[in-house]
Amino acid sequence: MGSIFFDMNDNYNILIDKLDAFIRKYYTNQLIRGGLYSIALLGTFFLVFTQLESLAWFSVSVRTVLFYGYLAGAAAILARFVILPLLKLNKAGKRISHEMAASIIGTHFSEVRDTLINTLQLNSLAEDNPDQKALIIAGINQKAEKLKPVPFVSAIDLSKNRKYLVFAAPPLLILLLFLFIAPRAITDPGNRLLNHSVTFEKPMPFSIAITNDELKAVQQEDFTLSVKVEGEELPDQVFIVIDGIEYRMEAEGKLNYTYTFKKVQKNQQFNFQAAGHYTSDYELIVLPKPIILNFDLELIYPPYTGQKTEILSNTGDVTVPQGTSVVWKFYTRDTKFLTLKTGESSQRIEVKNSNNISTSKRLMAPMPYSVSIENQFMKGSDSMSFFINVIPDLYPIISVDEYRDSVYDNRLYFKGLIKDDYGFNKMEFRLSRKVADGENSAETSIEVPIAKGNAQQQFYHFFDVAEAGLEPGDQVEYYFIVYDNDGVNGSKSSRSQKMSLKIPTRDEIEEMVQKNQDNVKSELEKSIEEARKIQKDISQLNKKLFDKKSLNYQEKKQVQELLDRQKNLQKQVEEMKLQNENANKKESQYSEINESI
Repeated sequence: MGSIFFDMNDNYNILIDKLDAFIRKYYTNQLIRGGLYSIALLGTFFLVFTQLESLAWFSVSVRTVLFYGYLAGAAAILARFVILPLLKLNKAGKRISHEMAASIIGTHFSEVRDTLINTLQLNSLAEDNPDQKALIIAGINQKAEKLKPVPFVSAIDLSKNRKYLVFAAPPLLILLLFLFIAPRAITDPGNRLLNHSVTFEKPMPFSIAITNDELKAVQQEDFTLSVKVEGEELPDQVFIVIDGIEYRMEAEGKLNYTYTFKKVQKNQQFNFQAAGHYTSDYELIVLPKPIILNFDLELIYPPYTGQKTEILSNTGDVTVPQGTSVVWKFYTRDTKFLTLKTGESSQRIEVKNSNNISTSKRLMAPMPYSVSIENQFMKGSDSMSFFINVIPDLYPIISVDEYRDSVYDNRLYFKGLIKDDYGFNKMEFRLSRKVADGENSAETSIEVPIAKGNAQQQFYHFFDVAEAGLEPGDQVEYYFIVYDNDGVNGSKSSRSQKMSLKIPTRDEIEEMVQKNQDNVKSELEKSIEEARKIQKDISQLNKKLFDKKSLNYQEKKQVQELLDRQKNLQKQVEEMKLQNENANKKESQYSEINESI
């Protein structure tokens, strides 16, 4: 009994395996058919959508609907015809039952249809009636043995799916034909559908090409955009569209057009419009320009000049005293490096985050200097050239006038003027004695008081030669020397012309005294003679007029002439007296020198 049950069970399991093989082939057949359906539908929809886009150049919204509609349709088609059969082939989800498979098989093998279905039904009946199980199993075994030779899987002919190639082949062939003959008829609209969110303009019957090497402009400078139009049909005008506003471009012939962006500040998007056609968008990239916003020159003057530190704004050409320290302070924007070239030297300074640069130099000679700035985009921008004139401290100026007493020759009076650019250190009166025997004494000096801080002033000086201890025949030379207050190169000096005074010798003194005496004697004799003549003329006139009671015109004239002659004589006497006194004073100044006189 056990052997019979085993044979029956084995035959039934073989029957079930054959049914499972049929079910697998059943879903394989559905997968193949569904794949062909999917290819046919997806290919057809792709061709339809791309050709519609190729003709209509849909807007972004329409292309977005088509794109996501195609994706949704493709998902539905693949889910229905590919994914579902594939899942059931792999025993996922609800599959057809053995009874349904038996029914399908029975349509192909009608002679075993009832037997196959009865065998499955008996198996269920045996499980429900355990008392009659042995009898039922015997019946199942008998029927299963009969069904063993029947090839269930042959009920499905996979080759019959070839007839569905008539749906899948045409779209594929058409697609391949397009790709081979005119690929852009597929790729261009396909690309626009794929990039559905991007705006694409329908090709124009002409082309507008930018002829600039690059769309890069310098900030705060003008940028001229140049385009060239080519094609069989040329537009009458070309417009540039900026922020939605159209500006007509300047025509330079029939093919070339220009437009100038004024003082560009930031990146600018634009496109072109001509004959109702719009191009795609372009962008003008604005490069930040390094700029010197402001600069100061701090002039630190040498202390001896007495000038206070001065700050000049935006003034590069200056004149300063020698030894002045100049501090440059630059305020920049979008600047990486600043190069300051002073004379033959050059200094490249990196600009930190503050955008402020400071450097200094002590100036001893005139020099040109230049400033240039740069950043990562451009070099040598905003270059400036200046000149600093450096004035060295001038030599002091001195002029002196000498005055001598008309009576006392050895008394010297001086009046002078001294000038300097900033002031003085001191002034001296220097003299040296040259004795009669030819030997010179050492030079001596006397400091002359002056106002040191006064750059221009008069001075007065008096000197008595008698104080120099001179002897008859000696000679003295003298001059003035003044020193300025130059604190850079050291004090400089200037001196006046040399002046001299010679003391008469004893013989010269005697000769001078004798000559003076002779002059006095001669003048005195002339005066006495004139007095006698006047006295004689008066006596004669008195005799003539003695008996007359009145004088005529001629007589009055003679009287007046006598009075005038008397006054002149009196004046001559007074002058001779003064001259004699002066001569005596002049003689007295040499009395100590020549007491014998």
